[in-house]
Amino acid sequence: MIRSTFHTIMLLAVLCSMASFNTTLPADYTAALQIEYQATGTIEGYSKITKLKVYIDGLFVGESEPKDQREKNSVSVKVPQGVHRIQCYAYALLDGKWELRDMKNEYSFDWIYDAYRTFPAKSKLVLDFSVTDKKTSQVSFGKMK
Repeated sequence: MIRSTFHTIMLLAVLCSMASFNTTLPADYTAALQIEYQATGTIEGYSKITKLKVYIDGLFVGESEPKDQREKNSVSVKVPQGVHRIQCYAYALLDGKWELRDMKNEYSFDWIYDAYRTFPAKSKLVLDFSVTDKKTSQVSFGKMK
């Protein structure tokens, strides 16, 4: 009984110390990532207010301001330098609610970008959501000057 209580107290102490541990990376280890995107080939009357949510290694890092999908839009986020998984999800505003633009929600293609990339100190990703080709494409990715 005493041993069980001791282990419980030690486990609680370790969990509390882990919860207060600062996981923020120093500025030397973070990268500035700018993501630009736009929908091309939009059919008249089918344009939606759209925003892009960005995740790095499964963690939400930022989202763009909502704009008409035909307008160029961008979002800037901080990411750890090195190789990481980036996921970008486009959402449409319908009847006051944000909806993921994917085939499950009856869109003609998934407005999703999912890839592993090596992030230098400053990088830029350009995406095209092509309604005509029914696909999401990486137009370019590289180090920003």
